[in-house]
Amino acid sequence: GVFTHVLLKGLRGEAKDRAGKIDWLNLATYVMSEVPSHAAELIEGEVVEQRPNFAGNFLRSPVIVAAKKYVFPKPISNGIGMQFRKVPKGRFRMGSPENEPTRDNDEYLHEVEIDKNFYLAIHEVTKAQWSKVMDYKPWAEHGDHNKSGASPANYISHRDAYAFCLKLSISEGCLYRLPTEAEWEYACRGGTKIMFSFGGNPCDLIDYSWSPATAFNHEHDVGELKPNPFGFFDIHGNVWEWCSDKYVAEYHKFSREQIEYDKAAALDNVRGVMKGGCYM
Repeated sequence: GVFTHVLLKGLRGEAKDRAGKIDWLNLATYVMSEVPSHAAELIEGEVVEQRPNFAGNFLRSPVIVAAKKYVFPKPISNGIGMQFRKVPKGRFRMGSPENEPTRDNDEYLHEVEIDKNFYLAIHEVTKAQWSKVMDYKPWAEHGDHNKSGASPANYISHRDAYAFCLKLSISEGCLYRLPTEAEWEYACRGGTKIMFSFGGNPCDLIDYSWSPATAFNHEHDVGELKPNPFGFFDIHGNVWEWCSDKYVAEYHKFSREQIEYDKAAALDNVRGVMKGGCYM
């Protein structure tokens, strides 16, 4: 129902380009973007995720087909108000193809298996949440920021992020850690295989990401824009997000154990991995 409804809306004109035409790419991008958000509105209190897939010969006779529906349980909350969503284990292609626009040279395309379910915060850690755990505010000495407690904690070093996880683990009585780079990218993609989790049109970033073009040089309160298909907000841009890995240029050649970040690495100020995007 949702898939057909969105597809027909696209064909009736919603997927038109600026010239008033509807081509395959515009229609596919529109459907890939709109189906998840429409499906999410059907069941109150839960994230219903339905991803369209491609079938047929992409160059000669591409077809968009409805996909299996995934119902994600409600987020769980901790003692400082952070909300977490369970991410199911699975396989995906990490990195990007060589012909993808704006691709960096170290984005080697390779298959990765996430062999265990894990929980990830649906929002970036806010200033209010950070202040409940840590006794210092790295952003306080900078004037160019959003002072709202609902905005993300910024000017946070890799070592700061590690310390936050450690102190939160102690206070909550369970383990908190940064995601690995593979876990982060898997959650960011939300089960999709295209350039962005919402579709292939960079112009649609305005609905999902705070960037230099839209943020007016400051971070914004978390959760103001649309989430990705897995229910995570601001994952394409607001502030950079730390991963647990240390930076390795040819990371695809190494095992997870060789590149994962640990306490000793944190204390040695090893260069860490940042993902997502930033308002600056």
